Amino acid sequence: MKKIELFFTFIMLPVDIAMVMASFVLGYSLRGSLDLGQYIFVSDISSYLILSVYSIPVVIIVYATQGLYDNRLFNNMASVFYRIFISNSVVMSLIVLSLFFSKNSEFSRIILGSTWLISLALVFIGRYLVRSVRLVLIKNNIGRKNTVIVGTNDLAKLIAKQLKKHYGSGYKFLGYLSVAGKDKESKVMGGVNDYKDIFQKNTVEEIVICESFAQELSEEMLVYCADHNIAVKYTPILAPSVAIKAYPYQLGLIQMLEIRTTPLNGWGRIIKRILDFTFALILLVFLMPLFLLIAAIQKATTQGPVFYSHERIGRDKKRFTLYKFRSMYHQAEIKENRYWTKENDTRITPLGRILRKTNLDELPQLYNILKGDMSFVGPRPEQPKFVEEFSKEIPNYPNRHRVKSGLTGWAQVNGLKGDTSISERVRYDIYYVENWSIWLDLKIIALTIVILIYELVKGKYEYSTGS
Repeated sequence: MKKIELFFTFIMLPVDIAMVMASFVLGYSLRGSLDLGQYIFVSDISSYLILSVYSIPVVIIVYATQGLYDNRLFNNMASVFYRIFISNSVVMSLIVLSLFFSKNSEFSRIILGSTWLISLALVFIGRYLVRSVRLVLIKNNIGRKNTVIVGTNDLAKLIAKQLKKHYGSGYKFLGYLSVAGKDKESKVMGGVNDYKDIFQKNTVEEIVICESFAQELSEEMLVYCADHNIAVKYTPILAPSVAIKAYPYQLGLIQMLEIRTTPLNGWGRIIKRILDFTFALILLVFLMPLFLLIAAIQKATTQGPVFYSHERIGRDKKRFTLYKFRSMYHQAEIKENRYWTKENDTRITPLGRILRKTNLDELPQLYNILKGDMSFVGPRPEQPKFVEEFSKEIPNYPNRHRVKSGLTGWAQVNGLKGDTSISERVRYDIYYVENWSIWLDLKIIALTIVILIYELVKGKYEYSTGS
């Protein structure tokens, strides 16, 4: 998902909040301006504002369950209004019921009814304005996805027309890949066998497969797209043998299936980043005295820098500098040409043994999380040369880089760290990528805490598991 798509996914939240609160204000003001005879307001406007603040979490949850934070709804404003109607009705019903059961008679039913009607209009207007801004950007080729259609049959040509017609979806149609070889179609970019060169040369971000071709080549293409963050959609006439999750997608009158290699996108990605940033900042402030103490002991007992820094590969194969408290003698890795530790490793300093036993050597990575290089949970980052080596030797290894690297991960809580099987570690990492959820992250964090306690007593978890 492009950053601009994430922006428009995120911006809908503050727009909704503003519109809902404005609805309460206007509902109160409207009741005060109507000549309905003498009426004494039991509650002033501040009470309604407080009520609106309490209702915001409910609004967000109901809107999310109705799919109102899905970017694909931008092109169907009728569906947007219908979902807003359902959602606002549910929220207002819950407000009325809560006031009834709490025996609170301070709030006017006329004001609440007016608020409900006004919210339908304001929330829809807010969504319409966001959509309008997005369309202006798309018309100016900002945020459009370079899209190629695989095949040149009638269905392929129909899909091309739909892509152009529904420009608000953000597609930029580049051309076709021919399956049958030579083709008279003017927009043919080349044959399907040349897909790698064509995709790289044209920075293709999405493909639509609508004509079958050799199974071995189709599987190779799907794996290539997964490795290079290229979204794939295919029509129901195809049944790919590669086991990747598929979801229904509609373009105009055409039904397709969208292949997704990770659920960590859209709001999931935004929420995960907000939580990472918030808790990393809190922990860095809270643990600063400990940082200073470790740094002082480090400088007093060994030569060399306090921190160990090394280049790693993160999400989308981007390079970043990873930080740890140095736990080995200075340049010990280079002198012995060995990069993984083992039990009773002689390169580790006395302070380093304490740091490793307590896992305090990993604390500087909170800075990586704060910067956005890493997350609290995800596959552990590897050095560039190992990424290149493992990508050639281990199937699906590049799929680890569809998400941010983590301070801890599913493989780590299952004992797969240090000098353990790389292929087995990758299998656990891919499971995390394909099955991510907030609940899985919480489970991994909980297991990590248990393992930290275990390691304080029994020693390193990977050595005790025999992995």
